[in-house]
Amino acid sequence: FLIGKSMGSRMGCHLSLEVEGIAGLVCLGYPLVSLGKSGSRRDEVLRALTRPILFVQGTRDALCPLDALAEAWQGYDAAAQEMIRASDALATAWIHVEHANRAREAGAIEHARAVSRRPGLLLASGEDAHLASERLLLLARLEAALGQFAEAAESARQARTLALEAVAPLSYYGAAAALAESLDAMGLRTDAYTALATAWATLGDLLGRDVAESWVAPMLEAYRMKWGVTAFAAAKAAHDARRRAARNETKGAG
Repeated sequence: FLIGKSMGSRMGCHLSLEVEGIAGLVCLGYPLVSLGKSGSRRDEVLRALTRPILFVQGTRDALCPLDALAEAWQGYDAAAQEMIRASDALATAWIHVEHANRAREAGAIEHARAVSRRPGLLLASGEDAHLASERLLLLARLEAALGQFAEAAESARQARTLALEAVAPLSYYGAAAALAESLDAMGLRTDAYTALATAWATLGDLLGRDVAESWVAPMLEAYRMKWGVTAFAAAKAAHDARRRAARNETKGAG
């Protein structure tokens, strides 16, 4: 089971769509209504869930009024029917991504590229940010396999952005790793270091510092061993200098 409070409960809902073996969710103070004047309702992920979920809400929680929570489930049967109609196309698109990845791993690069361009996958990617992220990550890996590292880096950047939009940490991690690999292949070690440092910070916000460290630190260590201690330290120092310059520029603009 996953249990989370406030934004952590929302992140848990998104994570349960990606990770197998989660039996159910407990949401403490789920932030159903966004802050600000718009007060828009954020219930899309709830409608996508297939696991049991328990809400524990206070009667005076401004971010999740009980009447709004009840309304979020009105018309659920109609939404479920719409999901059933759409699920076949989306499931098929995910199968195309898996098919292409297996072909890539087997060295059938051109076949994988052909699968990645199938109309059903392209259409579904326009409707689902997570799927679009995985397709772009696939393209990044295919481009890297062909030695097209600049194109691979751009595809990985786009995949990373969409993964963050979809709150898909595993996809974000994969995109960050692919981006670092392409940048390293172009000799842009500082940029490669920055890609991983950014991933550490972002994943720390999404999953907690300990999890982020367990995912990203081994990659950084692998680059330290590959580049050598001196070159790795130089890349880190250049990254830190960029951050200081950016902070100073922000302060100066303020």
